[in-house]
Amino acid sequence: MSRHIRVPRADPLWAKPCSAYNVHAELTPKCRLEFVQAQERLLVLGPGLLCCPPETLHVSVACFLAAREDYDVSKDLLWARHGAEWTERLREIVADLTPFKITFTHLLATDAAVVAVAQPRDEIGTVRGCVTSILSALGLPSFQPSIVHSTLLRYESPDFDHERLRELAESIQVGNAVFVDSLVISREVVYPSLVTEEVDRLVLGAARR
Repeated sequence: MSRHIRVPRADPLWAKPCSAYNVHAELTPKCRLEFVQAQERLLVLGPGLLCCPPETLHVSVACFLAAREDYDVSKDLLWARHGAEWTERLREIVADLTPFKITFTHLLATDAAVVAVAQPRDEIGTVRGCVTSILSALGLPSFQPSIVHSTLLRYESPDFDHERLRELAESIQVGNAVFVDSLVISREVVYPSLVTEEVDRLVLGAARR
């Protein structure tokens, strides 16, 4: 059965200044190496692909203020006004979570990126729900990821064989796991996480004992 594949989209934000506030989990060195090796295999398809540097790779957990969205007030001003309260609210939620494992299962080439997809986790759903509730209380929209993932490649232009990329991505096996005992709140300054600042680190409850 054939599948409808949307045309890939060039990423206009790549390497440009931005403002965003995100929540992510860090990768292990072993997992990072596996992803770098996957990137190297995919880059043989040549021009048109943008490789996320190894040091920027992470697990996308939740988003407070999104890089691609505009708000009525500047994102930095919103964070200055509410960031401390939002952080404490999330810290309370995280304090009740037990450290957990994220297991990656496969690579997926979408119309916007190549991502490593992991199994869903209730803990991540809890964090995303908390962030959505925090934003909704102020009438702010919530832009949460729909899957648990790490982004490996984005697209500089649509001028490459996307079908071949999809097939190659699906042929690459990934299976490393990441043990999560803390989450990082970061301010993204250059997209996509080429320059970031760590705002806070939230330790999961059981990891404190």
